[in-house]
Amino acid sequence: MNKEALACDPARWQHQTTPSQIEADLTFYGLEHGRSPEYLGSEGVFIIGYYYRLYPEKNAIHSFNPQTEEELEKDVREMFNTKTLRGQQEKEGFEKLTQLFFKANPGDSFVWLSPAEENLYPYPRIYFGQKKEAELIEAYDLNTDLSFTKLKELLCLLGNSKIAAQNKEEILNSPLLLQDKNPQIIFESLKKIDVKKLHGVSLEAIKNQFREKIWEKPLRENHSPASRAAGKIWENVSQGRFYQARLWVAWYEEAIRKQGGFFAPQSSCGAALASILALNPQSYSYYGWPFFGLEITPRAKACPACGWPLLTPVPVGGHCPHCGTERKC
Repeated sequence: MNKEALACDPARWQHQTTPSQIEADLTFYGLEHGRSPEYLGSEGVFIIGYYYRLYPEKNAIHSFNPQTEEELEKDVREMFNTKTLRGQQEKEGFEKLTQLFFKANPGDSFVWLSPAEENLYPYPRIYFGQKKEAELIEAYDLNTDLSFTKLKELLCLLGNSKIAAQNKEEILNSPLLLQDKNPQIIFESLKKIDVKKLHGVSLEAIKNQFREKIWEKPLRENHSPASRAAGKIWENVSQGRFYQARLWVAWYEEAIRKQGGFFAPQSSCGAALASILALNPQSYSYYGWPFFGLEITPRAKACPACGWPLLTPVPVGGHCPHCGTERKC
């Protein structure tokens, strides 16, 4: 599920039946966006691990939490946002990947590449993992900065052929089953195509994150603030108070920031407000609702005082949402 979209539009949580699901969404949202390596470098989390439970007899696949033994009721393929062309393409590619899951034997690995998309997905991803048991998939999401050319080169190397992927859609539509291969083949293959760093961090350091399952620590740290915010969000959404629900998303983002995380305006709808609340908890009454509907645009500029990217032009007399500096003229 797109955790960012949920944070931007808490009304979507009407479809969730318990605060525990909101808590799970927030926990991963805080990891994926609050610990993103493109902003935190070596302090960021490059890889996120997760699990799928397969039900071949029902042609079904569900997200699964091995710590709590909980799984989402919805099939993963039903959770793609197909209102956009990119969403439709991703769903088609994931459908192919799911069929490879069913076909694979325990011990087989897989890889699915997701290229960047201008103004939508600034950073490409590598999804890879392994079938651990007959019905359990251990998967990983690797945040990269690889060009389309490098992704195609990686796909050709892993596929042991010259795959005719000429555009983003064809790459998305080309998941691979790697029979009898260890998931670490991804790092070995990146070295072979001369990739030494991702987001300026050495491949060896990122490989260590993978070996140490580094994502588990921030997930544990996110649990407490996510739990507190989830109950409040659920309560407000249930009563149709979406503005208040957004305030609690902003509160959660600020809690992650205090733990050492970082929310950039490009990756979060609540971050602008969270920054304001950090300076003055009462200032939401001044800034209010408009901040939740803003998006960064190619014409956006940075605050001259602190360099913070402005989500929208600040009017004379207005203030930077990050440092509070007033625009004089």
